[in-house]
Amino acid sequence: MRLDYIGKRGIDVPSDAHVLLSVVKNEALRLPYLLSYYRGMGFGPFLFVDNASTDGTREFLLAQPDTFLFHTDDPFGAPPGAGLPWKNALLNRFCDGRWVLVADADEILVWPGSEREDIRALTGRLDRSGAKALFVLLLDMYSDKPFGTIGYVAGSLTVTPAGLTVTASDQAKAYGQTAALGTSAFTTAGLVNSDSVSGVTLASAGAVATANVAGSPYAITASNAQGSGLGNYTISYVNGSLTVNPAGLTAGLTGTVRKMFDGTRVATLALSNYTLSGILGSDGGFVALNSPTNGTYASAKVGSSIPVSVSGLALTGSLAGNYVLTSAFVTADIGVITAVPLPPSPLIEGTLFPLTQPQPVAKMDSLTVYPAYLSTSPLYTISADSLP
Repeated sequence: MRLDYIGKRGIDVPSDAHVLLSVVKNEALRLPYLLSYYRGMGFGPFLFVDNASTDGTREFLLAQPDTFLFHTDDPFGAPPGAGLPWKNALLNRFCDGRWVLVADADEILVWPGSEREDIRALTGRLDRSGAKALFVLLLDMYSDKPFGTIGYVAGSLTVTPAGLTVTASDQAKAYGQTAALGTSAFTTAGLVNSDSVSGVTLASAGAVATANVAGSPYAITASNAQGSGLGNYTISYVNGSLTVNPAGLTAGLTGTVRKMFDGTRVATLALSNYTLSGILGSDGGFVALNSPTNGTYASAKVGSSIPVSVSGLALTGSLAGNYVLTSAFVTADIGVITAVPLPPSPLIEGTLFPLTQPQPVAKMDSLTVYPAYLSTSPLYTISADSLP
């Protein structure tokens, strides 16, 4: 007996493996289903003896990841027949202590419940019962046609590409920033098996720093998917969106807001009292504050470094839409209220006429007249020499 191993891998049969052993000759048409059926049942690895096949059986089995292939040109019917010497040689060499199914390429093992459980469930019950083998009934099934009219003819199986959808994820940036869209901001639908998409090319007209808020959202296009197994798909791409948010600007007050005491808290501001920070690049000529002229002193009293506040601030200009004020209210200690200047002290001769100050009440202390709203500074001094 001559039996040669022609596989390219070392033979490794795990101790807990469920092995299928089969002698085949010109079974290229049956083998794909045979392997699929028994793999699904939990068998593997597979030991095959090829008895001089000429239909591609050998090439097919050599390409499988879980088969070990032996070859012989000896006659299948040589005593004791049915390839028993080959089978026994492999069983003794590789399968001692393991569960093994010896089956031809056209033989399918079934048992009650096999549609719901795998081979390990069956052999588990056999192990628990102490069984060393399972004898099964071989049921042959034949066509109602004469043998001479029956044959296997290879058909063709066309594998059409599966549909794969790659959708760019939505992103956002602030005006003035350059968006780094990357290659991984996407989702997929339709991948099967272990196929994957590792990256795509993402592009958007809104990614540049000069993209205006008014044009937002901008489309993010995905293309050129990279990954494994993608040649098996028809790939379609769905756009995402890039939102450009307004950049923040900060308004401030500077300089001095000055007035003479008038009893009110009304402040009058000039354009030079306002600052605006955060404008990008050359946008300065196209964005400005509305610069209200009226503000409010925190106190109506005479003093300096008085807080002055302004509300209702807003942006103006053709590029104002690309920005947003961090606050429409601003305050700063830039207020000054000065006292009303004192008039000169006249020499009164004759009748003292009524005073014409904001408060008409005055008090007499000796020969000095004080306005009611001043406590120490005399408004008029009466000379005794001039009195009648």
